[in-house]
Order: sequence, then C-alpha cells, then structure tokens
Amino acid sequence: MKGEVAPRVHLARRNMLVGLDHGRTTVDNPMTQLMARAEALEEKDPGVLTVSLHAGFTPADFPEVGPSVAVTGDGPAARYRTIAEAYMHFAWEQRHFDSNEYLGAAEAMGRLSTLADGAGPVVIADASDNPGAGAYGDSTFLLKAMLDAGLEKAAFGMICDPETAVQLTKAGVGADVSVRMGGKVDPAFGPPLELSGQVAAVTDGTYVAQGPRWRGVIQRLGPTAVLRVGGVDIVVASKRIQCTELETFTHAGIDPSQKAVVAVKSMHHFRAAFAPIARHILIVDSGALATKDYNRLPYKNLRRPIFPLDIN
Repeated sequence: MKGEVAPRVHLARRNMLVGLDHGRTTVDNPMTQLMARAEALEEKDPGVLTVSLHAGFTPADFPEVGPSVAVTGDGPAARYRTIAEAYMHFAWEQRHFDSNEYLGAAEAMGRLSTLADGAGPVVIADASDNPGAGAYGDSTFLLKAMLDAGLEKAAFGMICDPETAVQLTKAGVGADVSVRMGGKVDPAFGPPLELSGQVAAVTDGTYVAQGPRWRGVIQRLGPTAVLRVGGVDIVVASKRIQCTELETFTHAGIDPSQKAVVAVKSMHHFRAAFAPIARHILIVDSGALATKDYNRLPYKNLRRPIFPLDIN
C-alpha cells in the first residue's frame, strides 16, 4: 500500500492429488525440507517476499485440488516463476513419500502382539474415519476388529451416534443394554453393530480442551455416554468431532494413560496430546470415507489425468 514493493504471485502446480506428505511438519519429509529451503531463500533474497507451500486436501473435489507452490516476488520477474516451478518439481519427484504406514484394522490387531510392553497405551488412529477429513465418525470397522480381538483395558473415541447416545443416557449408569451402534450415515463405510454391554458413564459431552491443539476451547459432543463391551470402553457421542484431546476421554471418567490400547478417530492432529502418553502409535486405514484408497472416492471435478488415480 505504501508502494515500497510490487508483489506478484507466481503459482506452480502439477497433476497431483497427493503430495508433500499431506503437509505434515513433525517429521523430516518433503514438506519440512521445502519449508527450510523457503525460509533460507526468503532470508537471503530480498526480492522473494514469501514462499507459500500448500499440500492440498485430498478429499476435496474441485479442479485446483492438490499441492501447489506460490512464490510472491517483488515485481513480475521470470525468476520467481522459475523458483516456484523448481520447488514444485521437487514435490512431484517426492510424490510417493508418505511418513505413515497404513494398516488394515485386522492387521493392526495382529501388530499389537508384536509390540514390546511398556508404560502408556498403544494409540491406534483410524485416519479413514477422521471427521476432520470429512468422514462420518460412525464407521465400525476398527471397533469391530477390537471387539473381535477380545482386547482388555481398551478405550475407543469415539462413535458419533445420536440415537444410541440418547438410548444410553436414558438407561443410566450401570444399566445393561443392547444397542445397534454406528454405521447409520452410510453402512458402506462401516455397518451398524449389534452390541450388548453396560453403561459406564453418562455426560453432557461438554468439556474444556487442555491439549496443545485446542487448549481453552470448549468442545461440545452433546449427550454422551460410555458403553463398556467386554474390555472396551466406547465413547458414544451425539456430535462428531476429530478426537484430538485427552479430555474427550477424561471428561467421561476414562484415563487414557492407564489403558493398554486407545483408539481415536484422527489422522494427525491427535499426536500433540496423545503422543506424550503413547508407547506406540499405529495408523489405520479401516476403509471408511477418508480412506487412502482414493479410487473408492466418487471424484467428479478433478483435472485429469492426476496422480495417483491415473498417473504413477
């Protein structure tokens, strides 16, 4: 506005839906490597006003989806576009990199027996039913696998099922109940389970988050209850939310640090609160709506061809 610079944005893309390790910044990966290069470039080159790296959002369905690099330079010089294209070329060359290992639900149960004992729980994150990615939060694939495995000292956070939550709260703490839980939005992504158990807790679903992600924010799950089925405590909520906070459990009387296994519906943001208490973390793609099997998703508006759907 003062006329001291004449910013021009130079945008670079490739035909890719996935890249830059989904934007993760907690490990050494293509995203953090490019961020370091960008910071160094901004420091030494006064003409480069800012470099913006975008990993994109894979469940989105519009032509501009996917990773991009935007270099804002002082003026329209072609060298700024060259920088953007060079950074984007690096993203393309590293397109297959993914710092997560995605396990199936049954595979994750098998992995549990191979992990060394220690303090804290094994945290299992169902990335494919993460409400933060647009999933319904009511998939039952992972929950069924945990129940079939006969896990003890386990907690599951959470199933979004308003109908069942109300049924449990009306029954009250200590009641033995039979319910039809989960899978009510679209059973294709995890059908309802017929379960019998005991109501272990009833809450209004309101708590103040204390973790690094949402500290101080009031989260409201609506009428919420804990159904204990065998050795698994299942948090059943009326509203869907990505499980990133220990308080999702503790407000309902569950101490996740004292469990052997804790399941959360989240892709990455759970790590800030749960990694400090976890002895191991497993990432699961159970086959819910936010699956990494992108061929299962009904994309209609992407530019084509695109990696990884049409291009390897």
